[in-house]
Order: sequence, then structure tokens, then C-alpha cells
Amino acid sequence: MKTNQEMTRYIDSFSVVQRTSDGYFDGSELLRQWNNVEGNPRRQMSKFLESDNTSEFLKALAEDESHRAKMLIGENQLLIKVKGRNTKEGKTLDKVWMNPLLFIKFAMWINPAFEVKVLRFVYDEMIRY
Repeated sequence: MKTNQEMTRYIDSFSVVQRTSDGYFDGSELLRQWNNVEGNPRRQMSKFLESDNTSEFLKALAEDESHRAKMLIGENQLLIKVKGRNTKEGKTLDKVWMNPLLFIKFAMWINPAFEVKVLRFVYDEMIRY
């Protein structure tokens, strides 16, 4: 089993958290940052997750991941919701861990201008060497 750490990457001025154990990104953290910028149109995670387009994408992604891994990968393995807990220091934040491809789709859904920044990030950080 891999040791899990969280590393921070940046898309423009937004920090995105990625787990090293499986490469999943915390979509809820990106959304919190987006919604905290004055003037940005507010977005809701539920609107993205409940859309027909996202449902169809999750099915296609699960099928593709299953084929690549040569084992069944369920849609519930591509999106992991972790509810915040009450601690002595207060309640921890909810997290929505997303498969990297789902995260890219989510980040591009936030806003068309931000979509360009996401595509630039993917191109610069993951494709161009």
C-alpha cells in the first residue's frame, strides 16, 4: 500500500490538492476557492455531480478505467465524498476526491475563462516536457 501525501499544484492563482496514493484531486477545495473570489459566479458541486452530462461521463470513465485496469471499476470509485468531522479544533471541511480526468472536467465546468487556464495547466504541467 502506498503512503498517502497531499501535494499542492496551482492553476492560475488557485491551489489544487492532489493525493499521491491515487492521484485524485480535491474538487471541493477548488470550488471553495472559486466561490470565495468576489465577482466570480457561484457554483455548486451538486449541480455538477447531478447533471446528465456528468453522469454519462462517469459511466464512460468507469468503463474505460475498468478496461485499462483489467478489473471492474465502479463509478463510486471515481468520486469519493468525505464528510467533515467534528474535532477539538472545530469541524473539518468536506472533501470530494475526484479521479484526475473527472477533476479536469469539473474544473473546466466552473467557468469558460477558467477552462482555458485548466487546459493550459494540463498542457504545461502534464503534456509538455
